[in-house]
Amino acid sequence: MICLTKNHKPMKNKLHLKMLSICFDLPIRYEQLSEFRGAVINLTRTKNDLFHNHSEHGVIYRYPLVQYKKLGGKAALLCMADGIEAIHDFFNGFHGQIRLGNTDLELKVDQIKANQFNVGVWDSQFEYLLSNWLPLNQENYQRYQTAETFAAKVQILENALVGNLFTFCEGVGMKPEKNIKAAITRIVSEKRITYRGTRMQAYDIDFRTNLSLPNLIGLGKGSGLGFGVVTMKRKKTEKKD
Repeated sequence: MICLTKNHKPMKNKLHLKMLSICFDLPIRYEQLSEFRGAVINLTRTKNDLFHNHSEHGVIYRYPLVQYKKLGGKAALLCMADGIEAIHDFFNGFHGQIRLGNTDLELKVDQIKANQFNVGVWDSQFEYLLSNWLPLNQENYQRYQTAETFAAKVQILENALVGNLFTFCEGVGMKPEKNIKAAITRIVSEKRITYRGTRMQAYDIDFRTNLSLPNLIGLGKGSGLGFGVVTMKRKKTEKKD
């Protein structure tokens, strides 16, 4: 297993992040996103590792720049930074059909949206909802379970959240000089789900942070596969650093 060094120079405190979303006219369930991912990888003939984050040496540990989503009940791809260039490999192998599991299906592009988002660390705070978030590895889950107070449990989750935010920043090429801060304001729900054959604790939370985040990106485990989806709740008045 390897960890690749980024091949682009990190920006400090702010970044104009290019985003591209491609929505397909293909109804999909969350449990089918893994099959959708496999179908897209097959269309690229696996030659671009941004679609699967593996190399001949094993897993490439990095933030996924191509993410597989269920948006409006339909399959979608969310690409950012270098992932936008990678999408050409998908369309080069795309001929209007896709094999989802054992079924050949017609696949039509419903909508393509391109935009740019100003990711940055600010003096003000932003409020988000984080859905189906998988923050805890096995070790942290044991610590969470044995924590004696609710405040201690929240602290474990907040530490994981800040780590996820740093991973996102590094993945898109930003290296903040100022501290990223995050606070969980409400645990909306928690549940046990199966992720890659392992039972894990998933959370829906409200949180605030001084880092501005694009809508619908993923954070935490499974962020490239429909888990940990960020939705902006309300944007407070900003004061630029």
